[in-house]
Amino acid sequence: MSHTIEDLIVLMPGALGFKTLGTYPYFGPNVAATLTARLNTAGRRVGLTYVGSRGTGTLLQRQCHFLETFVRSGELSGPRLPRIHLVGHSTGGLDAELLTRSRPLDGTYWPADVRPFRNSIRSVTTFSTPFHGTGLAMCPLATAIGAADAQLLAKLSAALLGDPFGSLSAIAALLSLGRQDREELEAMIPKQRYFFRDIQNTLSFLARCILDRGLIADLRPDKVPLAYVKAGPRDPGLGVIARASFATVAPSPTSTTDAFFRIIHGWTAKYGATVRWPPNVLSALGTRNRIANVQAPPVLPIDGGSNDGVVNTASQCWDAEELRAVIVADHSDIIGHYPQCAGKDRVGFLHSGAHFRDAELVAAYQDAAACIAASSRAPGSLQVAGARRRDKVLSLLLSVVGSARG
Repeated sequence: MSHTIEDLIVLMPGALGFKTLGTYPYFGPNVAATLTARLNTAGRRVGLTYVGSRGTGTLLQRQCHFLETFVRSGELSGPRLPRIHLVGHSTGGLDAELLTRSRPLDGTYWPADVRPFRNSIRSVTTFSTPFHGTGLAMCPLATAIGAADAQLLAKLSAALLGDPFGSLSAIAALLSLGRQDREELEAMIPKQRYFFRDIQNTLSFLARCILDRGLIADLRPDKVPLAYVKAGPRDPGLGVIARASFATVAPSPTSTTDAFFRIIHGWTAKYGATVRWPPNVLSALGTRNRIANVQAPPVLPIDGGSNDGVVNTASQCWDAEELRAVIVADHSDIIGHYPQCAGKDRVGFLHSGAHFRDAELVAAYQDAAACIAASSRAPGSLQVAGARRRDKVLSLLLSVVGSARG
């Protein structure tokens, strides 16, 4: 890492976990451009990097993957680290939150070699993050995948690679969808050839997601609290970390909404409505600053079923005080994948009818950049010597206990 960088923005992806898939980047180019332009204007020397994740692996697997492939990769080096700003979308925001907790998800102690990184975290900004889980993880498809044995899933993955379009059409039929939904979903599938322009790589990735499915269970609203029990409270030893959450909500599907979005939005709404979300967050959602296109359909009132197609809106903030804004957008819009992005028609995953455009994306990420710019505390890696000695002692004690048990 160059010594000229004062601040490093780390973009953390959600459940799919890729940096790029074929020619498709997880974060659209407008995201990075808006964040860095705003901070450079503020006089900060800013760097930005993208990280991958373990995709649909468990939260613990995702955390270990991040530590191994980024923190311990050598990308962060030198006697003094820059200020670290974690910006996470969807489950990436949950990954970021858990990195600031008192313990790693294995319930032990943070290793000494990750302490400089954690001490340098100055802000955590999240978009569409399932802090309290999502109703989508309770839907029939999620339940079926979670309960299926490995042999069945291996056959499904092989079928997906051998006959992708036939397999996806068969899956649509298995989900007992209505005739119109099935026909529309099947009609959408060939478009993905154009969208990814690397169909074999894409299908291999989807096959891996089917086999590596631990995240589905981890994101059930009744399971997410277990992660916080393992991780403990927010670590007071990291000092003050600026936190801001941006929640997304999409309008209810209409006759012009595509079948895929209509299906997953309906599941997320149905099962999310049965969950008791934090009441203070629910009430705050109706009072916060709203970012929306003037053509966007109304989304009020926001209730337990309201969602962006993937995550219930009431789950997208840890605490009401950290809720920065409510954005009328779907789960894909907010990372820069929406119709007419940068003035060009694009094929994307979700078509919700939220009318999200460049102006809304710029407004959202400029606001996020303002939150990052406000976290001006000096880099904390100058304070890690004592922490390293403490961690060595803890590691020694753990090894002694482990030897005694053995």
